[in-house]
Amino acid sequence: MRYRTLAGALLLLLSIVVVPRAQAWHLPRGHHGHAPVLLAAPRPDAPPPVERDLRNQTDVLHYDLTLEINFSGRSLTGSNTMTVRSLTDGLTTFYFRLHDVFTIDALTIDETPVDFAWLDEANVEVTLDRPYDADEEFALRVEYHGSPQQGLGYGGIYISRDRAFSLSQPWFAYTWWPAKDDVEDKTTAELHFIVPDDMTVASNGVLQSATPVGTGRLEYYWFTDYQTADYLYCFGAAAYNTFSDVWTDHGYALPLEYYIFPESDTSAHRAAWLQANEMMSTFTSLYGLYPFVMEKYGMYQFSNVYFSGMEHQTMTGMMGFEESTIAHELAHQWWGNYVTCASWHDIWLNEGFATYSEALWEQYKPGSTGWPALHAAMAERRPAPSLGTVYIYDISDYERIFDYNLSYLKAAWVLHMLRHEVGYQGFWNVLGTHRGLHEAGTATTEEFRLTAEAATGRDLSGFFDGWIYGRGRPRYEVAWRGFELEGQQYVSLYLRQVRNAVFPSLFTLTLDVVASADGAVSQHQVYNDAEVEHFLIPTEGTEPVDSLEIDPDEWILRYPIEWAGEFVEGPPKVIATTPVPGEELPMDTVMALEVVFHKDVVVSAEQLTLNGPDGAVEFDFAYDSQRFAAQITLAEPLAWGDYELVVSDAVVDQAAGLTLDGELEAPQKSALFPSGDGEPGGALELPFTIIGPLGDLNCDGYVNFDDIDGFVLALVDPDAYAAAWPECDYIRADANGDGAVNFDDINGFAALLAD
Repeated sequence: MRYRTLAGALLLLLSIVVVPRAQAWHLPRGHHGHAPVLLAAPRPDAPPPVERDLRNQTDVLHYDLTLEINFSGRSLTGSNTMTVRSLTDGLTTFYFRLHDVFTIDALTIDETPVDFAWLDEANVEVTLDRPYDADEEFALRVEYHGSPQQGLGYGGIYISRDRAFSLSQPWFAYTWWPAKDDVEDKTTAELHFIVPDDMTVASNGVLQSATPVGTGRLEYYWFTDYQTADYLYCFGAAAYNTFSDVWTDHGYALPLEYYIFPESDTSAHRAAWLQANEMMSTFTSLYGLYPFVMEKYGMYQFSNVYFSGMEHQTMTGMMGFEESTIAHELAHQWWGNYVTCASWHDIWLNEGFATYSEALWEQYKPGSTGWPALHAAMAERRPAPSLGTVYIYDISDYERIFDYNLSYLKAAWVLHMLRHEVGYQGFWNVLGTHRGLHEAGTATTEEFRLTAEAATGRDLSGFFDGWIYGRGRPRYEVAWRGFELEGQQYVSLYLRQVRNAVFPSLFTLTLDVVASADGAVSQHQVYNDAEVEHFLIPTEGTEPVDSLEIDPDEWILRYPIEWAGEFVEGPPKVIATTPVPGEELPMDTVMALEVVFHKDVVVSAEQLTLNGPDGAVEFDFAYDSQRFAAQITLAEPLAWGDYELVVSDAVVDQAAGLTLDGELEAPQKSALFPSGDGEPGGALELPFTIIGPLGDLNCDGYVNFDDIDGFVLALVDPDAYAAAWPECDYIRADANGDGAVNFDDINGFAALLAD
């Protein structure tokens, strides 16, 4: 749904006005609304559904609704048969919603009257005819009539002399038909609408028939076999002009059906709506096949002035012909309809996805410039700074649920940033996995987070904590300094997130850094997950860096970068080691080790430890203050086995006394060196292995006749060899060096023994 709220007081005032014809309250172009300016007027504080634990006791399977619309009297007469399955033993009550302006004429189960009570103006409690155990079903029929509320407001039903429309999001289905109205309980439905025979009815699913039912009346019968949330059922009745198209792809021929007011029926307006065909292809390529391909996609007009819409499943209600709105509502068929937010706390999963789809359409539509078009579209959708959160903690406020700045724009930016955070392929893996896990159902924010983490192998809790559950946006303060060390150019970058009581959230994400030096451009990424961090970046070229940009493509929803001015000194980091981490070295060759820092440090032998198979290894220590290198000299070569050199973070730099930032592994670290996670503290742990010679099958460091049994076992049964010598690798039997252990190695092994 494309939406923007008006001032609450104005809406309350306008909600009591009776509007004889379809009218609209204009908003500036670029601010989007749904039918608050058009449809019936339940109060914004209308009672929501009953508590979750009561609704969770039943599963509504199917609705069979018949609704006759009296245009002259602006009233409704109807019935709805709900097929319900019990999810618990001993079920004696069922809850549905209907506005108490209606009279319930009959309430029956298998034609047997049952008792009911109004809990408030919207919720009805039914006493069932008997207790029902789990998996038992009953068919509850509600017959009712009355005159629904009329006027401007947030949603519901609108009836004029010659037009009628519904809009139920989020919980206003009760204003025109009896239903459970639980976003997590999806159903199929048969929908019958009786109207004058000069009118046409648009609704969900596939039109089965339009049958005369007495003088001057037609009954339109629509049916959908797809699981549908109650708020996505709809109808529009008017003297429509109709036209159609067919989308063909993946072996399907999908009907595209359009219902337009005669006064709006122009070639330009038709052309605008017909863009849905190309959009269908684009979104199918991005999100997977259109979810309701066995039925249709349609659009019907429910205002001839306003330019917004509502994504009713398979049949979008449109107020105009704006391209981005057409894309927005179509994208909802995937995100909002097929996969629906599990509660209104999670509405961003509907509206953020659809809003970002507007930008994706700009990126991928025919003739697009691609990435520039995407970034331009997102710049147009940049939200204003806000103290609110994308996740909605309090859903009692209707305007808060559909806050355009947060639930739409900032939510779209969250997806945009997530795309950058997890990478191009990772992002599409996330969406594909999300659809696969929750298709035809619902999802919560936490379920989406877990899906994203599973699809990317990333811990994204920090990203979600800041951007979804937290407030505000980051404000970055940076400073940098370039220098050369042993022929390599570097940039030392200071990065601070400026936090305060107004915007306290910490935003965890990856930032692009582009450094330029005499025409040589270096592109890097740094992972910012702390308030203050220091990064060391190797750069291209032989000249010092002369300019540095942070997030140049503006992937991040942030304030303008602020330069700190004076450089802020950071902790020392390790830029090279000998041996390199994980290296395997021949026995009897290692007599020295070295650790090179990026700046002058205070280091001593007591801050270094070399551990091997037999414990600590003694060594002599020296520090080269010209190269910033700690050097270890051994009394004798290292024997076979696994070793680890540990440099304690008690090492500090001469300039500021900051402790070593020595971790080789850190979140989103793309290379071992330079070391560190951006913050002072963290020891360097350097593992390496000394290996015996080829043919040493028992790993004693020598090749002799004691290795014959191991060689034979490696040839005939590698698993048995691994069990006998778990510390060894049977590939040592590859005496001819062809990468495989087989009988071709016998001569080579014999030569090793004889040497």
